[in-house]
Amino acid sequence: MLIAGALLVLAWPFVLSSFGHDDVYAFMGPYGALVIGLMLLLRRFEAPLRGPRARSVASGVVIGLVVGAIMTAGTYLAFAVGTKLYPPLAGRVAGLYVDANTRSLGSAIAWTLVLIVAEELLWRGALLNVIERRYGRVLAIGLSLVTYTVAQAGTGSFIVGLAALVCGAIWTAERVYTSSSVAPLVSHSIWTLTVIHLLPVVHVVAPK
Repeated sequence: MLIAGALLVLAWPFVLSSFGHDDVYAFMGPYGALVIGLMLLLRRFEAPLRGPRARSVASGVVIGLVVGAIMTAGTYLAFAVGTKLYPPLAGRVAGLYVDANTRSLGSAIAWTLVLIVAEELLWRGALLNVIERRYGRVLAIGLSLVTYTVAQAGTGSFIVGLAALVCGAIWTAERVYTSSSVAPLVSHSIWTLTVIHLLPVVHVVAPK
């Protein structure tokens, strides 16, 4: 499991390097589906690590909804403040939206959901479980967060990397607190679909 997860993580930034050059979903979408398939297959041979205080699915959904809403509101606020302090930020973020929305909205959302599930199963699921079981929770959290952030370097964008670091830390904290992937999966979906596709920050927050 650890070797398979490491190989998938190493390949992620290379597949993501199509961002801004080609249709990123044409490459990342199928790769995300492959990751999901492999993670589900491998889980048959290694049981997920669940703590004694593992939350129920219902509580995980509630936590995910609350955290997702707070993250989304915080992103709009951070963008508003950031563009006032550094006006060129608006143009750079707008460019990222152009690179990310290369298909119809429906296709983009569908592939994005695939990628969200793939990321959660890989970084906040398999890797966190295996590393924690063998080397302890602290190292597992650190490696999961660092590799997740580095994997987004394939976009070539510092903004994407910073977002991955901050958001990844929150989703990892949810995973550790609830001992389940439900909460981070819900909040990850809310934040990504809202901020990236449905209500882009460059449309909601008009820089002045």
